[in-house]
Amino acid sequence: MIHHKLYFRKSYKNSSGEHPIYLRINQKKKVSDITLNIFATEKCWNDEKLRVSKRDPNHYIINKKLSRAEAKAVRILDKYDREERYLSIDEFKRNFKDGHFGSKSFFDYAQKVIDEKEGKLEPGTMKGMKDQVNKLKTFQDDIQINEIDLSFINAYEKFLRTVRNNNDNTVIKSMKFLKQIVLHAFNNGELNRNPFVHYPIGRIEGKREHLTLTEVEKLQDMYRNGDLKWNKQNVLRYFLFSCYTGLSFADVSDLRKRDITEKEIDGKQIRMIDTTRKKTGTDVLVPLLTEAENLLPGNTYYDVQKIFKVFTNQPTNRYLKELMEMAGITKRITTHCARHTFATLCKSKGIEYDVIAKFLGHKDQKTTKIYAKYEMELLVSEMGKWNTITEP
Repeated sequence: MIHHKLYFRKSYKNSSGEHPIYLRINQKKKVSDITLNIFATEKCWNDEKLRVSKRDPNHYIINKKLSRAEAKAVRILDKYDREERYLSIDEFKRNFKDGHFGSKSFFDYAQKVIDEKEGKLEPGTMKGMKDQVNKLKTFQDDIQINEIDLSFINAYEKFLRTVRNNNDNTVIKSMKFLKQIVLHAFNNGELNRNPFVHYPIGRIEGKREHLTLTEVEKLQDMYRNGDLKWNKQNVLRYFLFSCYTGLSFADVSDLRKRDITEKEIDGKQIRMIDTTRKKTGTDVLVPLLTEAENLLPGNTYYDVQKIFKVFTNQPTNRYLKELMEMAGITKRITTHCARHTFATLCKSKGIEYDVIAKFLGHKDQKTTKIYAKYEMELLVSEMGKWNTITEP
């Protein structure tokens, strides 16, 4: 029978004044130590609990690793006991050093969940999930699924706030990702309890910035002057187009020539955006303002061709920040602010709320896929409050 115990080696310390901690195993009179690559100072070591005290700033992570080492030793012994097989010290050490023995790695599981979503989510969303995994690895580079408990969750939140200096909304975003993977594991029988039951994740609304009409016109003048370098001019083009149409960043990115149509309304041909929101699958029907029409590039030839050359979210927001500084606008403006700007300006012009919702493609179970004629007339008449509807 093999016995094991954590062993704090006081007779040796490294250049940092820390002592190594081993897993000591013995069988009859044979004793062997397994290196855990874990170190602690003598003043922080508790001989009775065989754990590091809270005096060590890394006590949580160190103690988790020690618990994991003990748990792995137990799993090895249980496996051989169930199979009624003899286990030598050398065999025990081989199993212990095998990183895949009985592994239920959280990171392996998270990658599996992410792989399942390949092709179903937007590339930006996929990248965001992978970034969350990498962020979690900076907290702890090896996590077993069954180690995710309330204390782990609280410790990770503390790490995000104190070490990463994340703000409230960034912390919430990270915790929602962790919860998503944990619930997936729980629902698939990999976890026997849901540790998020006692950890409610709230939502803290940040200040939703939007541009005033004067600020939009200032950006419009900057665009018309043509003094910007191509990259900034390009970003300002599709950003302003969103301000005049309410299209989201994802929908502007995917907008194609076939999505710009002409419809006869009250005897007149009206140019419209007729598309479907990528996020919700709801219909979007937006009459084109003259300002929006003037932002359309003239080199779009094929129905399936994308209209704008849209950069990814991160460089777009970086250029927007520079553009706002150039325009003397002190607000923190991002891609989503264009959509909010459109909604706010529509309200200021007296456009009805339910019409704005149709422009924005807000999900409504009562909305059918086909717009009735009177509905389109309403959309056009309401958008006419901008006084610049485009008629070919």
